[in-house]
Amino acid sequence: MADEHDTVDDDDPLDDEPQAPAQLREAAEQLLAHARAGWRRSRSLRTDEERLVRVLQLLGQLNDQRQAAAGLFASDDPEPRDEAERHDLADSERRFVIYCAEQLAVIASAALEFAIDLAASFDEHKTPTQARDDAVDELRHELLSELAINAVRPVISPLQPRKRDVAEHLGLIVLSSAALDVADAAHELTQQRFPGQASITMTYLAAQLISAGDEIATAADHRHWPTIDEDD
Repeated sequence: MADEHDTVDDDDPLDDEPQAPAQLREAAEQLLAHARAGWRRSRSLRTDEERLVRVLQLLGQLNDQRQAAAGLFASDDPEPRDEAERHDLADSERRFVIYCAEQLAVIASAALEFAIDLAASFDEHKTPTQARDDAVDELRHELLSELAINAVRPVISPLQPRKRDVAEHLGLIVLSSAALDVADAAHELTQQRFPGQASITMTYLAAQLISAGDEIATAADHRHWPTIDEDD
């Protein structure tokens, strides 16, 4: 008779963990790779605080643009007079919606850059390349886990790919929450005993932005999201 200690439990708890949809996993891997290669950008930002400020500045820029799109007088624009003007208006709205999705990818990449650089800074006995590779491996699990959790949260109402709708969605839900995450990371970095927690907080922020960007891109049927330039 087999010893009870030799019994193998086939129920692996990891098998029960939710998995992020394929498009979110692909986006995450692309942004992780972009952030992993971001040492050239990071060299000009000498401190973790400067990298955190960069994320906040990017959030502020997008917030300014979404405020202009959803401002008090945005609904006072004249109605298009003919088919050509209707086409131009629709094209302008689509460009804005796609721009918002792409900017969320840029900000998510900047948040991951901060997280990778901070996590890598604790591995003093490794080469910079190895430290960054190990930091990516560590943060990848956190990022994918958070994306999986986001994916199973209920959607109250489908997002419409219109300029005003996307602008209001960003203002009410996405950017205000993101600013709080950056504030939490700043507190963790400067005031708490374990400043490395700020890298996890910013990884969670990146997951929120990836989820939001994917939602906007999906609403606009933008199939090549995310796309970010090397200079971003």
